[in-house]
Amino acid sequence: MKAVFQNLWSFLNRLCDRPTEFAPWEMLIMRATFAWLVLWSITKQTPPSSQTIPNGLALLADLTWLARPEIWAMAPWVAAVGLAAFVIGVASPVSLLAPASIYIAMGSLLKSQGAIKHYNQLIAMALLAFWLASTVWTVMRFLKERKLSVIDPTAMQRTAVYWVMVSIAAGYVTSAFSKLIATEGMWIFMTPNLAVQLVKSHLTVFHDTITTVQTVDYPPLAGYLVEHTWIAPILFGPGLILELFFFLALAGRAWTAIFGLVGIAMHMIIAVVMNLVFPEHEALMLIFFVNIPYWLVAGCVALQTRRKQDFSTP
Repeated sequence: MKAVFQNLWSFLNRLCDRPTEFAPWEMLIMRATFAWLVLWSITKQTPPSSQTIPNGLALLADLTWLARPEIWAMAPWVAAVGLAAFVIGVASPVSLLAPASIYIAMGSLLKSQGAIKHYNQLIAMALLAFWLASTVWTVMRFLKERKLSVIDPTAMQRTAVYWVMVSIAAGYVTSAFSKLIATEGMWIFMTPNLAVQLVKSHLTVFHDTITTVQTVDYPPLAGYLVEHTWIAPILFGPGLILELFFFLALAGRAWTAIFGLVGIAMHMIIAVVMNLVFPEHEALMLIFFVNIPYWLVAGCVALQTRRKQDFSTP
């Protein structure tokens, strides 16, 4: 048993000490697609003009000024300037400050209406991780070597990407533990109630908007799950296991891609069953975990190597 715990401890140490050595071109694609995702997420939001039940930063300050038309019209442009500098690798501790501040403040305002939604949560965490990693790395380098650089060093970019992946993985693991703690470990056995709650919530929406909505828009499988409650644990149980062990996605490229693909599949199933869509989460999985450009290049290189070996064989 002692050997098992020693091996587990060694494995966890490797997760922390040996982040994937992403190539500069990989990280350029990651930064560019992530910047696009952040900007898209900002522009699709309509900030409310009040913070009925303050949450997050709204507990410390009144954020309703963000909803003023002239301010909100300017916010995406300010964020875009910082994101453009971030993409080309110019002083991320400075260039990410405005986009991260705008996005987190916007999220706080949106979540100050009495209902917590999670669709932009991971983007905010990733932005904060990018900024924190870049800032901490820069400060530590200055303290050790008395050096500052306008262009982000490759080592700093790798550290920042790794922090982002850790923050995303931590978000899923935290979600799993939250479910288990809230239900005293009985979450899987309580999943049949999810379908019932979905039907009740859609009935509430229907009765609140009965003058404009003529039919109840149930999620596709909600009614079926209410009638066949035994399917719910089979359908939702694997998602809890995936979240609980999502830290394994940091174990190497293959593990990262597998967990990324399975994570996307999980969100697609949730969309079908519960009518809850998380395109931001799926995009983050695609960018940082699945990493399609790397596998395309790796496949081409492997194919080219195989052809050379075939030609050289007499």
